[in-house]
Amino acid sequence: MKSTSGEPDRSAPELDKVAALAKRVTRKATAAVAEIETTLKMAEVVSRIASAVGQNTGAARMVNAIVEQLTEAFDACCAVMHLADQEKQVLQLAGHHGLPPELAPRLSRLEFDAPFLASRAASTREIQVVPDRAHLDPELVTAGDLLESVGGQCIVSVPIQTRELLVGVVTFVLPRARSFSPDEVATLECVSSIAAVGLRNALAHEAERELSRKLGAVSQAVLAFARYRELSVVLKSIVDQARVIANARFAALGVVTDWDQPFSPWVFSGLSKEDEARIGRHPRPVGTLGEVVKTGRPLRIADVRKHPAFRGWPEHHPDITSFLAVPIIFNGKGAGNLYLGNREGAESFTVEDEQAVLVLASHAGAAIENARLHDLVSAERSRLATILESSPHGIVYIERDWRRVVSNPAADAIAGEPLSGLSRESYLAHVRNPDGSPMPTDQRPTIRALRGELVSRVEAAMARPDGSVVPVLMSAAPVRGPGGEVTGAVVAFEDVSVLKELERLREEFASIVAHDLRNPVSSILMNIEMLLREAGGKEQLSVRVSSLERVRRSALRLGDMVKDLLDASRIEVGRLTLERKPVDAPQAVTALLDQVGPTLGNHPLELDLEGVPAPLSLDLVRFDQILTNLLEHAAKYSPEGAPIRVLLRAAADGRGAVISVRDQGIGIAAEDLPRLFDRFYQAKRAREKKTGLGLGLYITKGLVEAHGGRIWVESLPDRGSTFHVWLPYAEPPGAERAMGEEEAPWQH
Repeated sequence: MKSTSGEPDRSAPELDKVAALAKRVTRKATAAVAEIETTLKMAEVVSRIASAVGQNTGAARMVNAIVEQLTEAFDACCAVMHLADQEKQVLQLAGHHGLPPELAPRLSRLEFDAPFLASRAASTREIQVVPDRAHLDPELVTAGDLLESVGGQCIVSVPIQTRELLVGVVTFVLPRARSFSPDEVATLECVSSIAAVGLRNALAHEAERELSRKLGAVSQAVLAFARYRELSVVLKSIVDQARVIANARFAALGVVTDWDQPFSPWVFSGLSKEDEARIGRHPRPVGTLGEVVKTGRPLRIADVRKHPAFRGWPEHHPDITSFLAVPIIFNGKGAGNLYLGNREGAESFTVEDEQAVLVLASHAGAAIENARLHDLVSAERSRLATILESSPHGIVYIERDWRRVVSNPAADAIAGEPLSGLSRESYLAHVRNPDGSPMPTDQRPTIRALRGELVSRVEAAMARPDGSVVPVLMSAAPVRGPGGEVTGAVVAFEDVSVLKELERLREEFASIVAHDLRNPVSSILMNIEMLLREAGGKEQLSVRVSSLERVRRSALRLGDMVKDLLDASRIEVGRLTLERKPVDAPQAVTALLDQVGPTLGNHPLELDLEGVPAPLSLDLVRFDQILTNLLEHAAKYSPEGAPIRVLLRAAADGRGAVISVRDQGIGIAAEDLPRLFDRFYQAKRAREKKTGLGLGLYITKGLVEAHGGRIWVESLPDRGSTFHVWLPYAEPPGAERAMGEEEAPWQH
């Protein structure tokens, strides 16, 4: 059948076939278009990621850009990115979008075996796709909680990796169920590779920059070490610089001097003085602190509390997790140990931290040793300066060319002026012969020492600007340089004025003793010889009483001299003993004056009492000796017939009485007063008389002081002398007084 147009008519079945074909073609075209759109979309994702990686050099900014682009490209309701630490098998949260705050702590740090999809992607190094909740592994609890929290259905984790290195994992959640085609998976792998390369380079660049910063800080620290000298300052600088270089919250430096004792010194950084004080005693090199000391190798721990050697923290010590310990070695020996705790901005210290601190420690060892030597030299210098300053002997150092002359205070005191800085001529002018005459230049000990000679204890004299001359014993020695050449001389001299005076006193004493002993001994011998002559060989003889009296007086005088010598010896060695008891002073003084008066020649005694003193604590025999010595001294130096006045009064302090003996004699010269009570000392006028041993006043002073009293004298030449003696009251029964409580300064 033909149509009016002349074309044959198509049957209904044919039309149906055409329609079906058209539908198939349309479906294929639609699918092709969708595939093309998906391909274009995936290409756009790759382009965006590549652009984000290319435009951001910092790792943190790159992470945020990747998260944002994936969120936008897949219309994700949440995206999370972790960076991987393959050494520790840990993922650290680096960036996120839409992550609920309550889940952030759980996702901040993930082990590779954690119940989260990102951990599985990290451990398998494969893309993990869960198209909907029904397909989620029940073991992935954290992943399920994230889907529930954000209202998502599909979750995808993509390992960001190159062929050799896992850099991190990005995870995103989609609001609807969705599967990914092989092409889409391939696109995600492409995204992974691009992001991995970018992040690896960024992280490497940051690590290089951080290492450069650390090495720069090390260089600055080494320069800082060179500016310091004292050990304490150097140690504080080292520990502070180590804390900065390693980004540590706390740091300490300890030196082991004894394994059983705490570190000494132990220097903190990052703690206030108050915190240090609360912690208290410094630690010992035990536990984790002792590990680096034992092994001599660095110790880096993510959590020191999990180390088998950890023994806990003392009270008030800050809690420390991440830990880095580095030994400080110098010349193969431990010079100290650096301890760093709690890495800032990270959970643990890095290999770079350890390397930087090791470099610092290698320089710190030399700095510590130099500072220790500096302190030793300073201590030796101080010790030597103290010895020189306090030495009783004069010490002078002279450089070979005389550019430098240095003296100690004793040398300046002996010379009568500062010797430091004097010229050669001015210094040598001080050195004289023992008799005060000029000493030939080439014989002077200093000149001889500068020639390389050793001079020992040469008698000389030091001339003073006031014209006086001080006798000295002088020694000198050359100071030699490293090559043995003479670079200077040290001269030491001691003032032997006292020795010279003692020698004079010894000779004078020998003369006095010989003279004074000769008289009584000669008298005794003369009287005995006279008696023997009168006997004429007879067995019995009638002896005149006058002869025996003369022998007796001579023997008594000899006995008194021996007794004085024995008393002086006892006083000198502190072995004088007293038998003290309460004594009525007026009665004792009156009785003694009555007894001694007739022996004093033509010298009337006058006693004055002012008030009635309380009983005195006295050894009556020794008290009689004190007063007798003073009375005999007054009589010896008073004109014939001159009275001697004795005054007894209560002391103004209310704790004792004062006995004064006043004469009208020749008086005592001012220059003799300071030494009047010295052993064997005799004033000039006494020496002229050539009487006595020079022990009377010395013994008197010793006896007074043995009673807890004091003695002093007031005198003017030709105006007489007054000796005052203060003696303490006897203590009432039950009273207690500290020894010396009643004493006060007095004149001698």
